[in-house]
Amino acid sequence: MYSLGLKGCLKKYKGWDLKPKIKFIFLELIWAFERAWRGYDSIDVTAMNTKFRHRMIILLNNLKKFHNFWRCPEGYDWSNVCERVILGDYYFSQEQVDVIIDTLIFHFQMCDEDFVEKELYGHKLNDSDNILSVKYYEQSHRAYEIIKQNQDIALDLFKEVYDELSAYEFK
Repeated sequence: MYSLGLKGCLKKYKGWDLKPKIKFIFLELIWAFERAWRGYDSIDVTAMNTKFRHRMIILLNNLKKFHNFWRCPEGYDWSNVCERVILGDYYFSQEQVDVIIDTLIFHFQMCDEDFVEKELYGHKLNDSDNILSVKYYEQSHRAYEIIKQNQDIALDLFKEVYDELSAYEFK
């Protein structure tokens, strides 16, 4: 799906003509140098929302590999949901943590315009011939509303579990 750094750049440009492929692979090398030197690249700044979303999907998938328990957020009665109690705090089980992470991944994926359009219509809307039609406008507006709803859900859930987004124990 997505990869960070130079690892996925050859897959990303597979099927491209040689000249633009060389140009963008050269840019990938420049961005890799920027990441090594500054810790981020210019694309991280100019496309922050897209890079954040892609990076979160990758990082959350990797977080699932670690065995960890998350403390339940305060302000709710977790006694019927969580069995693990330590010093009066309720904790989610590993299965519950995996479901939360999968939910976050799903909602971050549903913030991607191409992903939503392919899920809804089977293709990207820009690939169709009727870009100036009323149907295209209605479909793109529906996709936009779904993206906005999922952004709100993803960021609200992210806010709830933010303090727990670290692996306490390593496998």
